[in-house]
Amino acid sequence: MPHYKAPLRDMRFLLHEVFDIEAHYRANGFDEVTLDLVDAVIQEGAKFCEEVAAPLNQHGDEVGAKWDAGNVKTPDGFDRIQKAYREGDWGAVAADPEYGGQ
Repeated sequence: MPHYKAPLRDMRFLLHEVFDIEAHYRANGFDEVTLDLVDAVIQEGAKFCEEVAAPLNQHGDEVGAKWDAGNVKTPDGFDRIQKAYREGDWGAVAADPEYGGQ
């Protein structure tokens, strides 16, 4: 089975050198967003993708989702990805802290 490895070096190059992400956040009033914080987020995101989501991709492609009486049944294991996503608060990364975001 193929093993996914997130291209962190390329991501960092784009975010740091091409897009100057730190200046973007500063210009928009988010002074607390530093390169170290951005790097920590993409590192943890990579870990989630490599260890939790990617191992089920091939299985998901082979089994596929099923439509049954108005409900979608995902392949076995996909519920664990969704649970880990929720528990890691990944959906809150871009949300306003006033509403539980990060």
